Order: sequence, then C-alpha cells, then structure tokens
Amino acid sequence: MMIESIDDKLFDIVRIEKELFPADYHDKIIDENSVTLEKYNYYVDRNNKLCNDLDIQYLWSAILINDTVRFTSATSPDKILGNNKHAPFFATHSNPEAFDSVFHVMKPVISEFHNEWGDGRMLLYPYLDNQGRKYCFGASLSIEHINKKVRAGVILSILVLIALLVIFFSVAFILAKSVSKPLKGITKMADCI
Repeated sequence: MMIESIDDKLFDIVRIEKELFPADYHDKIIDENSVTLEKYNYYVDRNNKLCNDLDIQYLWSAILINDTVRFTSATSPDKILGNNKHAPFFATHSNPEAFDSVFHVMKPVISEFHNEWGDGRMLLYPYLDNQGRKYCFGASLSIEHINKKVRAGVILSILVLIALLVIFFSVAFILAKSVSKPLKGITKMADCI
C-alpha cells in the first residue's frame, strides 16, 4: 500500500515536471550550447524548489543522443537554490544502464536503486521529441527519507496517545475525587445518625 502511494506520487510529480518545461524544450537540444547556463540554472532551481515543496529526493530529465544519456535538467543534492552543485547541462549520466529499460520499452519504468545517492524508488517516464529522439523525465524518493517520516509519524502518534491517556486519567481522577467527597460527607452524616 505504501509503495503504491509512493509510486503514484512519483507519477504525479513527473507529469507536473514535464508540464513545466516548454513543449519543444528537448527538440531544440543538439549539444552543450543548446541551453544557456542561466536558463539551465533556472530549471535546476525550479527542480530544487519542487523537491523541497513536494518532499522528494531528485527531479531531472535526460536525452539519449548517439547512445549517450545526457542531462537536460537536474537537481542539486542539497536542494539549495543557486548552489550549482548539480549535474551540468548535457553532462553524460554516470549510470546510463538505469535508462536502458525505459528507452527499450518506451513506457514508464519504476525501479529501486541502491547507489552513492542512497536507496530509493525511481520513476523514469519516456517521451519522443519531434525528431524521434528518446528523452525522459525522472523523479526519485529516498527510502531512508520515507522511513524517517514513518518513524516520526509513529512517534507523534505514540506521544498523542500518551497525552490523551494522561488527560483521560487526570479527568477520571478529578471526577472520582469530586464525586467521592460528597459521598464521604453523606456517609459521615449517616454514621452520625
């Protein structure tokens, strides 16, 4: 159930990500000079903001040119806007095998990853540009991050439960005292008679 909701979230985010780019963005990419540094950094900062707002690990896009997977958008590892620690435009992806299945079947592919960026789930959603070249948008979510959120939720639930129990027993104690005091008085009066 949780994995399905993670996958649904990744699908929704990738669709949003694609809609935020100009429809012809990938059509115009030929080489490393196809997008200005300023424009690319704008897309990276927007991806960083989306990652922060939507609580996910990474957003990116890549294009397959001459059997080489090249970045067409990226996210900074720390999601800090303007820090320039992201993959440069048109840089060769360090793990092109991750794209083999999506570019082979040309259907969205969800997979798990275990690499230097952590452990998590990743969605690659493929498209064809007007020239028939393959590109995709991707999103990933760290399993460690999800586990931290779940633990925090469990801890919060336990704390709320403890608080409710304390309140319940406090109210019960106060009610017991307020009911028992008049009863003791009546009992005392009855004993005197």
